Amino acid sequence: MGIDNRCNSFGLLCLATLANFNWLDLIMKLTPTHLDAWRIIPRLLILFYMVVFYNSTQWFMNLEDPSNAQAGFISTIVGAGAAWFGLYVGSKSNKEK
Repeated sequence: MGIDNRCNSFGLLCLATLANFNWLDLIMKLTPTHLDAWRIIPRLLILFYMVVFYNSTQWFMNLEDPSNAQAGFISTIVGAGAAWFGLYVGSKSNKEK
């Protein structure tokens, strides 16, 4: 059962159509090729890094008198983010190679 356009108004889908959609079929049809082509794992890792970066930055900015070790810890997290982003942008899925 697919999503029909009967409830589509101004580009919005109605909730009844989404509730009737067979999500289990969609999940069961995912193959490693789909995961690689859609780059789901790298995107999830970048999302996870963004959460860690935000939380650690907020923690550091709320410190009254940060020590050198704490500043070094935040510098490491920021540097790791630059490396993650560089790897993510520089990588391609197997389909594009």
